[in-house]
Amino acid sequence: MKKNWRFAISILALIVTIIFLLSYLSIDRNTRTSRVNAEAPPPTAPNETETSFRILLGLTDTQNSVWDGSFEISAGEVVRTEPWRFMEGDSIEETAGSTGIVRWKLTTRPARAFASAQNPARQNVVANGVTVTLSKTNSSTEAVVKTTQGEFRFRTAEITYGKSLKFLGGRAMVDRVPAATAITKTPDEQDYPAAATDRDGGVWVAYLHFTADPKFRGIRWTLPSDDEIKKFDELKEVNHGDQVMLARYANGVWSKPIAMTEGRGDLFKPAVAADGSGRVWVFWSANQGGNFDLYARPLVKNNPGRTIKLTADSGPDVVPVATTDANGNVIVAWQAFRNGRSQIRAMRQKGDGFSEEIIVASTNSNEWNPAIAASTTGDVTIAWDSYRKGDYDIYSRSFDRSGNLRAEKPLAASLRYEAYPSLAYDPSGRLWVAWEESDEGWGKDFGADETTGIGLYHGRWVRVQAWEGERVFSPADVGAVLPGSGRVRVDAPSRQSDQVQGIQPNPELSKNRRPNQTPQPPARPRNSYPRLLSDRNGRIFLAYRTAHPTWWSGIGSVWFENVVSYDGQSWTNPIFINHSDNLLDNRPALASTAAGEMLIVGSSDGRQQFVPRVALYQAGNDPYNNNLFASRMVISDPVKQMQLQPAATPSAAAGSNADTPNARRLREYRTTLGKQEYRILRGEFHRHTEISMDGGSDGSIWDSFRYVLDASSMDWVGCCDHDNGHGREYTWWLTQKLTDLFHLPVRSPYVQLRTKRAIPGRTSQHHLCRTRHSNAPPPAENVRGFNRQRTRHADALSIPQIFQRDRGVSHIRHKHGDGLAGQRSAR
Repeated sequence: MKKNWRFAISILALIVTIIFLLSYLSIDRNTRTSRVNAEAPPPTAPNETETSFRILLGLTDTQNSVWDGSFEISAGEVVRTEPWRFMEGDSIEETAGSTGIVRWKLTTRPARAFASAQNPARQNVVANGVTVTLSKTNSSTEAVVKTTQGEFRFRTAEITYGKSLKFLGGRAMVDRVPAATAITKTPDEQDYPAAATDRDGGVWVAYLHFTADPKFRGIRWTLPSDDEIKKFDELKEVNHGDQVMLARYANGVWSKPIAMTEGRGDLFKPAVAADGSGRVWVFWSANQGGNFDLYARPLVKNNPGRTIKLTADSGPDVVPVATTDANGNVIVAWQAFRNGRSQIRAMRQKGDGFSEEIIVASTNSNEWNPAIAASTTGDVTIAWDSYRKGDYDIYSRSFDRSGNLRAEKPLAASLRYEAYPSLAYDPSGRLWVAWEESDEGWGKDFGADETTGIGLYHGRWVRVQAWEGERVFSPADVGAVLPGSGRVRVDAPSRQSDQVQGIQPNPELSKNRRPNQTPQPPARPRNSYPRLLSDRNGRIFLAYRTAHPTWWSGIGSVWFENVVSYDGQSWTNPIFINHSDNLLDNRPALASTAAGEMLIVGSSDGRQQFVPRVALYQAGNDPYNNNLFASRMVISDPVKQMQLQPAATPSAAAGSNADTPNARRLREYRTTLGKQEYRILRGEFHRHTEISMDGGSDGSIWDSFRYVLDASSMDWVGCCDHDNGHGREYTWWLTQKLTDLFHLPVRSPYVQLRTKRAIPGRTSQHHLCRTRHSNAPPPAENVRGFNRQRTRHADALSIPQIFQRDRGVSHIRHKHGDGLAGQRSAR
């Protein structure tokens, strides 16, 4: 009987095995391959151990109002409490973790804006508040907010990401924001993070660490003594520079950073990717011998390996981006200047090294800002923006699984400004593309006499599309949730998709302007630098930079990071990222290791907090400093069936060239005085970029170089801002770095001037120009001490911003006998 039973079991097992094999063999080869390569079912992200809520008070106030109060929870602990927009007299008085109680004193006041101190009555009163971070809460935890203006309650579980609740008749608002954790806390500056996930579910973050020379720390408007600087050598910096660091996040813990380069370097934006063998590759650009080349170094079992120099051309190789293909090989792409023009190039990993350079894009114009993404089926796509037809357009090329490079195709190529693309593949192999957009005529004439173009930062909005093979689709309009034209109120109802008023560009603006007034373009949204991420279930996260709500501090305008997510049918409302206040061109890194999870790592210099003495140009220690913060959010709602609408396949519209007849005529002009031949070199000294303390109306400093090289095709530039960022060491270092990076001697004529803009006595404006980097900025009023004799010995020029005969200067003579002509436009 037992033998028969064993025999029957054996026969049954054989039948099951045969059925399984037949089923497996009936599956086509492609499906089998995708199943073999597929990872385990997407894990559910662990719950957040901490959660934060932003409590905003006085949203509808029309006059200064006191909102002293307290916050208490019924279950859980208050981990920390941070100010939202504290100013003079505001304070957090008590935080008690075990009792879950926090108290504060705060008042609503007029919004801070550049020059608002001269006329505070014109500024609207704006909300103040706190951000509280909690732990150990549960589904029934109730919060109680008591203020001098009233009391309200809410359950923490009822406020999910993208949702806000209002109280006290709309005067108060609470929304949920990801808890932000400081990764670095040093007096040095940490910036430019890049992130990648590894095969074990960890996240690697590479970043730059800048150390200032100790004797030049602080904001320098005046010298600490009455001594006048006699020589530039007194400003020589020795103990300063950059270093690439690498840290890993796993199981809620950050590792100690690992140094991937020596200190005191002159480095630029890193990238990171993990290959199939477990090595983590870090890429960066280093200025050695006056040119930025691309380098790579692997981390093998937590030990840095051999550094590889990837490029050796005389042109700069910068802004690398990297990913890992389905075979486990790393691909890196970057912006490569060759013969004075920018191209997009790439390399593929080959064992312990990399292939020869692969030309991805090369035209007679400049190609910018590469982005990269890899699919699970083997495709790797690189996108970038190009100025080849006289405006910026988005193009892409893809490697197939075998490493063959497919033909180029346009992704967005109208006559509008379309730039800074971002890419992400979802689990189905669909390619998502986001970019920022503006009106036609970017960087063309906009001023008192002509408005046939638009300024560099007159408006930005974000677009998103999805590609399935050669077909393009649109999700629900993300503009319906992104903020509209800049407003000081956090809860301003305007949206990016609102009907905009006024056509741009508009030649009538200059014709109809009032005497002595600048033409005023219509308000536009200012949403920039989109970055995409797909989690393992296909939820799409979109991070972007925004100037909403409008705010200003002594070192300049304030930009923030926000995130929205798409569940297949609709976008969430914006989710504010705490500790993201910084410059405009600040691009936090995104990563996801589980379904519903997003980790965002960015730098904050703390500029949202207003420091009165800095705004009053008082010298002293620098209260602002870049540190890295990580914010993690988990959205547990399921992803829905994807709903996408077919969209028109883009084609490249006919454009124009930046080298206009007027520019050519000026460039070809020659005249002779005595035995010396002169020519006209078009250029300018000054823009109000993100680094300026006076509003940042020209956008990012990177865009100023785009404008100089492309839109205006100038011959020289002394870039860019008032005292290179309020006399701060770090922004001076960034400005000088970009001056070196964009020094293109093979592009003739093109001259880079290393300038320090000074306003002695606030009556005249001069630019101190040097031929060498690596010197700290002199205090403003000391620039006038550098007379002609001393600047000659210092290898420098002191040049007025505006060339006028009543200032004794009509031209500046270079060693080649060229005349400099100043030009300011596109403001």
